[in-house]
Amino acid sequence: MKLLDIKDENLVAKTGNTVKLTINNETKPYPVYKVNLDLLYYNEYNDRIATWIDNYETNPDNEPFEGMDDIKRNNIIEKFIVESDPKKMMATKNNIKIVSQKLPGVVLNDGRVIDGNRRFTCLRQLRNENPDCHDYDYFETAILDLDIKDDRKEIKILELNLQHATDEKADYDLIDFAIGTYRTIEVDKTLSLPEYAIHSGEPAARVRERVELAKLINEYLDFIKMPGQYGYLRDKQAYSLFQEMSKPLHKCKTDEEIEELKNLIFTNYMVGSFVDVKKYCRDINDIIGTEYYDSLIKNEQKTIREINKKKDKTDINDKKSLESFTKRLNDEKEELANCSDDAITAFKKGKVKNEPSVVVNKCIDNLRGIDTRLFSSLNEKELSELITGMSNLQKTIDRINKDIDKVKE
Repeated sequence: MKLLDIKDENLVAKTGNTVKLTINNETKPYPVYKVNLDLLYYNEYNDRIATWIDNYETNPDNEPFEGMDDIKRNNIIEKFIVESDPKKMMATKNNIKIVSQKLPGVVLNDGRVIDGNRRFTCLRQLRNENPDCHDYDYFETAILDLDIKDDRKEIKILELNLQHATDEKADYDLIDFAIGTYRTIEVDKTLSLPEYAIHSGEPAARVRERVELAKLINEYLDFIKMPGQYGYLRDKQAYSLFQEMSKPLHKCKTDEEIEELKNLIFTNYMVGSFVDVKKYCRDINDIIGTEYYDSLIKNEQKTIREINKKKDKTDINDKKSLESFTKRLNDEKEELANCSDDAITAFKKGKVKNEPSVVVNKCIDNLRGIDTRLFSSLNEKELSELITGMSNLQKTIDRINKDIDKVKE
């Protein structure tokens, strides 16, 4: 039964309050209702929830979501919501205990929660913790007569508008956020990239970057034979890896070079040959296009091939089996770390060694850029400053030449 068709005020009752929402490009106030919690259920298409479900379903021992009743689904998803940010959950829960629910949610007519998952979760927990108190039996929310299948685009636009208006994007784990954006644009094709940017209030370039990072995230999970296990990367706080490696990837000139670099970084990260993601990726970025990068690729190639051959022959399907595999790669891990250190150190030494000639060449370029025809237009003070400067420059050149002569002797 649809919520708006229910006449029993013990289940659904209008409060007299309203909330402004924009649907189909029309902004207007919608009435707020008190809806019994038992009539509501979580939206499995929510960006955050969808990645947790993916992770859940990678375990063959878990009961599939398809065909599961709403009570079981709600209980499982509730755990996801709590685990996603226990501190914020507790803060919201305590706030509701003190002042009740102040910000209304948004649900569809069939009871699907579109906005307000954390508030809904807190009320569910408070009701279970206080069975004799009925203050937590209801979720205050607008009810939209929309269908998740027929009105998917409008619902997604509404979600983005609500996130933008309340800055809820900040609440999302960056892995979930990236994968959700990617799914909306590339997989489900609910919105185009320009449409997503408009309704989320973000620059298109930022949205595009997030989609590209999501592709890298999926590629890495495929690489370690753990597709869909986003929770593993959340726990490792791995988002910075994909952010940092995007810069050196953009320096690659061919698809072959891109794949070569991905294989290099993915393998090193998997075995744990470096600790500081930012430093490693920035060092790699510095040496790309130099002889030191070519040397690094050549020296690590054999070890990387051996590791990936062993990986292909190993049954890896979760965090435990992956860690068991990488623990047996201590020699290979050390070899990769040493190769990287050698290449970076050699590059930095070469850079320091060549630094004087680089500075001199820059000075020559700057001096050549002076238009001597302007000298005649200089006033007395400006001309005097130029002569003094040239004199000091000549003294500096004479001093450097003396030091060079000493080295030559």
